[in-house]
Amino acid sequence: MRVLSKDEYLLIKAATRSLVKSCGGIEAAADITRVGKSNLSDYGNPEKFEYFIPVDVALDLERESGSHAVTEAMAALSGRAFAPAGSEAAAPELMTAVAGIMGETAEAIKSVTASMCDGSISPREQQDIVKQIQDVIHACTEALISVGSSSNPPTKK
Repeated sequence: MRVLSKDEYLLIKAATRSLVKSCGGIEAAADITRVGKSNLSDYGNPEKFEYFIPVDVALDLERESGSHAVTEAMAALSGRAFAPAGSEAAAPELMTAVAGIMGETAEAIKSVTASMCDGSISPREQQDIVKQIQDVIHACTEALISVGSSSNPPTKK
């Protein structure tokens, strides 16, 4: 029996899609690591619960892209915060993270709006909305990490 909830597994899938995207897409990501495009697609596919990104593949892609989407998701699911060793988040990093939240939120709003044009939400549209919301959650996690790892947060005057 699996331990995590379906939503928690979907968060890992969303983080995987985000990581692949940060590498320049599936084709670029496949050039970086030992697995091919179809494997990478399966790792991010919310309908393929039997496939998850292997640790070595995630590390290859994270090192190459500078994104730590999968590691951050796993840390969050473990009740931990991810912060690079010896790093201090600066105000520009926090602003970048907040901008990410705004961008992902805008995408979620567009998805919901487009889905509701006909007055109902189909199962496929529902999946798209769930993916968009998971992307917002990921962006929020990045912002929380920026705030939590900062020893000198911006001060209010």
